[in-house]
Amino acid sequence: MSRKFEKSLSLMGAFWQIITGVITIFFYGTWIRGQVLDSESASALDVMSSRVVAKNLYSFTVTFGVFFVLLGIINIYCSYKLNPQKVAKKIPIWFILCSLISFFCMDFIGCIAFMSAAVIALARNKSIAIMEIRRIK
Repeated sequence: MSRKFEKSLSLMGAFWQIITGVITIFFYGTWIRGQVLDSESASALDVMSSRVVAKNLYSFTVTFGVFFVLLGIINIYCSYKLNPQKVAKKIPIWFILCSLISFFCMDFIGCIAFMSAAVIALARNKSIAIMEIRRIK
């Protein structure tokens, strides 16, 4: 039984996570840093406090982007680890977890891709298990 469709769905979600992580790190992080330079505050205290806030926001943004890039790399590994002849127990559960993470981060493209890959992988697991039972008999 071929697992090509769920592999392609999970790879699509993984590459989407990597792309959004890189966009978050470079474009959004750069935009946050640029906002402090554009601000024309009245006092030096306002400038210092806005720099501190921008630095914290930049750190959070870069950490969030790196998290998404690492999730994408892990998902690429998991999608290549799917074996068409064996029942995969942990990988579909990982895809469901990634779908929930994507949902709570408002990443609906990744959510749909990983949930679809998980549902199809679980359905194929059931058919592979039935085929194994028939081979034993």
